[in-house]
Amino acid sequence: MAGEQPNAGKEESRVMQLRRLLANEALDYSVYYLPFILIVLTSLAHQPLVLVIDGSVTGRGCVTLMVSLVYQQRALPLLWVTRKGKKGYFPETLHVELIKAVQDILPPGREVIVLGDGEFDGTDWLEVLDDKGWHYVCRTAKDSVFYEGDDDFRVQDICPERGACTGLPGVHFTRRRYGPVMAVAWGGATLSGADLSGEQLHAA
Repeated sequence: MAGEQPNAGKEESRVMQLRRLLANEALDYSVYYLPFILIVLTSLAHQPLVLVIDGSVTGRGCVTLMVSLVYQQRALPLLWVTRKGKKGYFPETLHVELIKAVQDILPPGREVIVLGDGEFDGTDWLEVLDDKGWHYVCRTAKDSVFYEGDDDFRVQDICPERGACTGLPGVHFTRRRYGPVMAVAWGGATLSGADLSGEQLHAA
């Protein structure tokens, strides 16, 4: 952090300043960061809010699950949780807790779109988004099960040729038969023929 600060001065001094800042119990997220985020969210009242959720390695031996606001090709952090550990999936319960906390700080009545990769296709998580009336697009594995009426299928069963896209609206997802959702199989141009039915999208 000290190495990225633009102000002049020795790095050792900046390190000490940051240590004192982080050790100050009177300065936390709600005081030091949230007020500015609320101003940004209010200023964007004229457009849908696009959120992205992702887990990443941060610091020394830590991982962070973060929800960010996508704005002008940048991701502005809204809320996050950090814990000790290596890169890997966070439990779905943590996904749910974090997105509920995000819902609490967003202005009411806003159109919201949530984007996530294959880690974020749990039906409990999707249910929280649906209950709030939010839209979502998230990846799922090629062998995830969908239902159209009494017939079950997997994304790899409907995967189109490279560059093509197939959508099935009104289907249900997983053995829980959650939905209805839209299943979309996309043969991305960057995928090889062998990987054409890799992770695909399903959306509300």
